Amino acid sequence: MLFNTDSQTDERLDARDRIESYVVPGIKASWELVGNQLEGQRAVVGYQREEWAVPEIGEVYKLITPDEKISQFIRITSVSHSIETFTCNNGQEYVDFTRRKVEMEISAPLVTTFVGAPPVPGEPEEETSRIQETQIADTSRYYGIQPMSANITAGDLTVKAESVYAPLVPSAKVESPLLDQYGGYTGKTMVATSGSNRSISCRFVHISGNQSRTYLQRGALPGTLTLSLEGGTFEDNGAGSLLHKSGTNNYSKLTVDYDLGEINVWRASSYTTTTTNASYQPAVAITGTAISGAIPVSRSQAKIGGSITP
Repeated sequence: MLFNTDSQTDERLDARDRIESYVVPGIKASWELVGNQLEGQRAVVGYQREEWAVPEIGEVYKLITPDEKISQFIRITSVSHSIETFTCNNGQEYVDFTRRKVEMEISAPLVTTFVGAPPVPGEPEEETSRIQETQIADTSRYYGIQPMSANITAGDLTVKAESVYAPLVPSAKVESPLLDQYGGYTGKTMVATSGSNRSISCRFVHISGNQSRTYLQRGALPGTLTLSLEGGTFEDNGAGSLLHKSGTNNYSKLTVDYDLGEINVWRASSYTTTTTNASYQPAVAITGTAISGAIPVSRSQAKIGGSITP
């Protein structure tokens, strides 16, 4: 997301507090800390009544020390909970009571020790850290990019976008891990490993619903895959989709992952576990780190109509 601070000299550090103020403290949270939560912890433990709502992944809470000198916003990344039986002494006898114990992983370590207390049926008698829920604060303007859902022609007074909303981390509720990714900006190219096509026979297996999947055993060079399936011929378009070319077409969607050699198909009705014949040119993905460079622009080139030849 992009933002504007109405200043040409602001740096990210200067604008951070304002831009990150997308949440503000709200009402008291529905859970209490179980004992002290130590500095550096990447998880917190709390307890609450069974009928209260369990904290959810993506929710943001504010922890405040008893002396109110230190506070921290924490975002929940993982939640596990169970019903536990606790025992306390009310001054006359020991009393058993049940509460929900909630263990929550957080996105950043605790900056200090936040004081908690042993679980009790009511409010803790000793002074403990305060926990507050948060809510979204509309204090900053954000700008993003959204694809159009309909073509735009000259003279149009309205445009249609897929959505006018975009998630702001950490208020987003869902996170998708990116596995086996390179740290820097990289480009990936499929390079042929053979000068001729390879023909194989492979069987689809049912995944779920109308979806079935098979593998080519090797990577495929984009634009070289031809699939014979249930009396129909399909060819890939070089962009990850298989298009119907001739014969019978019983499928609503066919995709190919060139790097993995994975083919997924969605049948118009039911699903398929049939055997298919495929022809393709084997290939392997080669990844190279992008290299940035700079070209100085003179005053004469910067004027209107100027051009730069690399």
